[in-house]
Amino acid sequence: MGSTISSGNKSTCSKHDKAAETLQQIAHDSLSKEFADQSPEEHALTKLRSGCTGMFWRADPRPSGRRLASNNHWPRDGAHLRGYKIEHKGQSWLLATHVKQERGEWKNAPKGAAMPFEYDNHYCLRQI
Repeated sequence: MGSTISSGNKSTCSKHDKAAETLQQIAHDSLSKEFADQSPEEHALTKLRSGCTGMFWRADPRPSGRRLASNNHWPRDGAHLRGYKIEHKGQSWLLATHVKQERGEWKNAPKGAAMPFEYDNHYCLRQI
């Protein structure tokens, strides 16, 4: 699995090993392969007016896009998203690979997860 650091009776994976495992997951992700010539972008989910507490994932809007596997880890207000920007039918979308809630750790986004760059003058994605 990875090297461990012993502290009394406790053993924990080192941060280096966790980072290496995360990079390995990214390398195997199909979006990473599809967009091998691009670097993923990071965006903040920004609320423009009061109301909801976040946005549920949308499915990849492309006809050939992957089906949305689940709505796990849907982005709440202030979340950061990583992924690849596409244009589809005149609208900008982020095909998400990862999400980090405001006070959380990076987690894999569900397969097929997408987010529009603007939604109903309520939310937008701003590049970080």
